[in-house]
Amino acid sequence: MDSFLKSTDVIDWKHPDILTRARSLAIGCDDQPAIARRCFEWVRDEIKHSHDHGLQPVTCSASEVLRVGSGFCYAKSHLLAALLRANGIPAALCYQRLSCNDEGTVFCLHGLNAVHLPEFGWYRLDARGNRADVDAQFIPPLERLAFRPSVPGEGDVPGLFAEPMPVVVAALRSHSTAAELWERLPDADLATMKAMLTFETRPATVDDADTLALLAAAVFRDAYRSAFDSDQQVEDFIATNFTPSVMSAELEAGHAWYSIGLVSGIAAGFIKLERTAAPECVECLPAIELSKLYVLRPFHGCGIANVLMERGLEHASLSGASQVWLCVWERNARAAAFYRRWGFASVGEMSFLWSGVAFRDFVMTRRVTPTATIAVEARIERLPAG
Repeated sequence: MDSFLKSTDVIDWKHPDILTRARSLAIGCDDQPAIARRCFEWVRDEIKHSHDHGLQPVTCSASEVLRVGSGFCYAKSHLLAALLRANGIPAALCYQRLSCNDEGTVFCLHGLNAVHLPEFGWYRLDARGNRADVDAQFIPPLERLAFRPSVPGEGDVPGLFAEPMPVVVAALRSHSTAAELWERLPDADLATMKAMLTFETRPATVDDADTLALLAAAVFRDAYRSAFDSDQQVEDFIATNFTPSVMSAELEAGHAWYSIGLVSGIAAGFIKLERTAAPECVECLPAIELSKLYVLRPFHGCGIANVLMERGLEHASLSGASQVWLCVWERNARAAAFYRRWGFASVGEMSFLWSGVAFRDFVMTRRVTPTATIAVEARIERLPAG
């Protein structure tokens, strides 16, 4: 987390003017979320977006944006990161790739932020500035950004960045007017940016209970909010199932196996397998349940889900299982498609009721070869003929 608190050439929060503004914004705030909200709303509303207001100065570093009072989305995200870090709040830079003409023929990067809040983990926010067709808000845990990628070729750039992308800094520092920059906004291919990320996994321990709880809660809110009638129902479910104490108890009991996925060193998701009673439609026994494969939205599409699935299937094989089974919510088409790509097939359905909300899940399975069987087959292959 230290890299997201660091003062740099661009996120220069140790500059006296940044420190003064950061302290003034924190006055009267009782906790980090309140400070984050104050900083976000001040940058969003008080620092003018260069293009929206027809202002020509091109700014880059946080102190420069503060001094001039305007900037493009990238520059405003630099200032917000600096104000948050100056208040001891971890802040990251995020990007989206958006169509410049809504037709998908010309693209550019869009800059925004993520802040790490004690109760919610990483939370994205966009201080580019509101207008008639933009209404970005700070309402954690719900996310309301300025733009939602929808045109083919658009997308969230996977990952959280401690420093701005070099292509962004180069664009800001090589154009003298906003009009010039507007004609040459920075862009980067999503595949190229994904290739810059590093992946690793590690088995979770009791010490990871807080991290697992934050990840589970954030992904559950994002994926299942539409299933509930109110935010309170969502929070009640989380309070029952995804607290650090629940995670800690599972890890201590040893009946559930977790592996955490890290993208460039950041905990981005996890996979959970456990021995549970399989439904009747799961015919090949022994079987193990893939209970959860959760990945935070900023890391969708980067490849960490595939890495976690590989680890999960390896664990299933080592556990002696012949089959892995899972349940996927009927309205989670993205997840179902992912599992099909990994060889899972639908074999039945399950339904359950929680707090008056009915859930219908598809049961999916795929075969795995137990490690013991693999070892026996290998020994047979090595036996001499005759």
